[in-house]
Amino acid sequence: MKQQSVSMLVRTKDDNPWSFTFKIQLWTLRPTMDSDDTGIDRPHYKFPPSMTTEIVTPRLGPLRCTDMVLGPYGTAVWVQPGDYSVAGLISADFYPQYMSADRSHETLVAATFPGLLNAKDEPQIKLWWNNHDKNWTCLGYDEESGCIALGSTVGAVTILAI
Repeated sequence: MKQQSVSMLVRTKDDNPWSFTFKIQLWTLRPTMDSDDTGIDRPHYKFPPSMTTEIVTPRLGPLRCTDMVLGPYGTAVWVQPGDYSVAGLISADFYPQYMSADRSHETLVAATFPGLLNAKDEPQIKLWWNNHDKNWTCLGYDEESGCIALGSTVGAVTILAI
């Protein structure tokens, strides 16, 4: 039986509060065969994992939904936070009577990473849906059926069929 590679989707955390980007990285553990003390070849994974792809996204905002889902065929979905930087340091939520500020909303992002469904070297990214009303806090994704479920802070659940 051939051992499959293991892929992990990681969102990097930056301690710099002035940073305007965050990264989503796809890491891969590749299988290898080595002989053990008995001379028998045993499959195991080559460590450390290697970074396969990195997506840099220019958004600085509250990350309420930390869920990211990577399907077995290399598609992934996550919620990109709204961008606080479009309104400057003071948000319109706090001082609406004194200033008008553009608002940026959370966005559902879908990506196909290089692999079975994407023959290109770079991930294919689609901004799917802007969230104007609710703050998403959880996410579920079934790659086989193409369904995405989003939960909000008010308890509402939105199901999208793609």
